[in-house]
Amino acid sequence: MRIDPLPLGIDAPPPPSRHEAALRAISEALAVLDYGSVLLTVHAGRVVQLDVTRRRRFPD
Repeated sequence: MRIDPLPLGIDAPPPPSRHEAALRAISEALAVLDYGSVLLTVHAGRVVQLDVTRRRRFPD
């Protein structure tokens, strides 16, 4: 199968960031977290694990 290049004047989208998936996962975790923590594990400059601990607060 042959893929034709983009026509002249149309820029190709930039390549995905090396950290794009990790940043998206972190953003999603923070969006739903009221209380708790987000822990990132990094190896050789790359995020390899994301741990989310949720805390539930109950009124007195």
